[in-house]
Parts: sequence; C-alpha cells; structure tokens
Amino acid sequence: MLEKIPNWLKNKYILTLVLFLVWMMFFNDIDLIYVLENRSELSDLRDQRDMLEKASVIAEEDLYNLLTNQETLERFARETYLMKRDNEDIFLFRERIIEN
Repeated sequence: MLEKIPNWLKNKYILTLVLFLVWMMFFNDIDLIYVLENRSELSDLRDQRDMLEKASVIAEEDLYNLLTNQETLERFARETYLMKRDNEDIFLFRERIIEN
C-alpha cells in the first residue's frame, strides 16, 4: 500500500507545506474567500476615494473663487439665496412634472 503513494507525498516537508497551504486557504480565519471579497471591496473603496478627492479639489477651487472674486461671490449669493439689487425683480421658473 505504501508503494502506491508517490515519493513527493512521503517527503515530510512537502506534506507539511501542502497541509499548511490547505489550512491557510480554507480553514483559517483569513481564508481565500475572505481575501478575495476584501480585495473587491478595497478596489471599490479606492475608486470612491479617487472620486471624493476630485470633488474635494473642485470644492477647494470654488471656495477660492468665492473668497477672491467679487463677481463670483455675487453670482453665488444671487443664485443660492435669491438675493437681488434694489431695482431688480426675481422671477422663479419651476419645471412641471407631467404624470401619465
């Protein structure tokens, strides 16, 4: 019966290595499935981080423009808070939602 077992399985170092790899891939707390799931989640989080960094840069540029450019500040106040000059009137146009 022992003659049917290949020689590489009789080697205690190879057998230990195979058992270690099987243990690490399937039975450990951080198994192969856990690693693959977290790799996917990490990729999604990196994409989200990149998107937020771009949004942060745009927000910083907008803030800089608001603090340094008087015309930009006036436009922001007029559009956001509906501020007007004394001799002006404001007309608001709202879009109607047509339901069938």
